Amino acid sequence: MPGPVSESYRGPMDRPPAGNVLTCAYCGHEYPPGTPASQHELLSKHIAGCEKHPMRTVILERDELLAQVKSACDRLGSPFDLRDLSPAAIIGQLVDEIQRVRMRLRDAFADQEGE
Repeated sequence: MPGPVSESYRGPMDRPPAGNVLTCAYCGHEYPPGTPASQHELLSKHIAGCEKHPMRTVILERDELLAQVKSACDRLGSPFDLRDLSPAAIIGQLVDEIQRVRMRLRDAFADQEGE
């Protein structure tokens, strides 16, 4: 049976002890004293711009893909909104948009054949 949890421990969001400096494991960037070790805006901003951090590539690819999707939807005149959407919601909207485009194309070809 595990022992009691120390009263000073508050979980993974606990700030580093005084005197310890939080640094990026990839480039050594030092964060301001008191920066939490996870889920903080400073960390997210650094990761997105850190040349050595492996998540930077994922973030850049995601942003590029979302920009391409938004641009394609803008060209189609779609009311596609990417703000505050989960990846699953974005995929769902993409599938819906593809089906709407298919229907428009089918209708356009049917009109041409009827002429």
